[in-house]
Amino acid sequence: MNNIQKIFNSDIFANKLGIELIIENEKWFLKMTITKSMMNGLGYASNSVLFSFAETASNLLANSFGTLSIPIKSEITYPLPVKVKDTITTDLEIIEQSDKSFTIEAIIRNQNKKVVGIYLSNFFRSSKEV
Repeated sequence: MNNIQKIFNSDIFANKLGIELIIENEKWFLKMTITKSMMNGLGYASNSVLFSFAETASNLLANSFGTLSIPIKSEITYPLPVKVKDTITTDLEIIEQSDKSFTIEAIIRNQNKKVVGIYLSNFFRSSKEV
């Protein structure tokens, strides 16, 4: 847990977005409230905001094991729009794993527990310590 806190505290971009690291009962997740400055011209949160949110969560999990892991391919699906004042959270899971690579799925949910984003990222695991 200390490694996650350390990496998160050094993440200037996550801080700028207002992302919060929530630790409860030895588990963690990210939380963010959508602001007016995150809206696109259609009145929904910009897709890049959700992508950045999921990327932050995935990078935290990927690098929490002590070795530097680098994303090599990431994609996201947006099943529902996100609006101002929505609060989003992440559920993370490693869905595939080998010696040198792994895939993380990040499910983004709004305050009503509706899925608003599904993010997949493939990582390369290096031998360099974090």
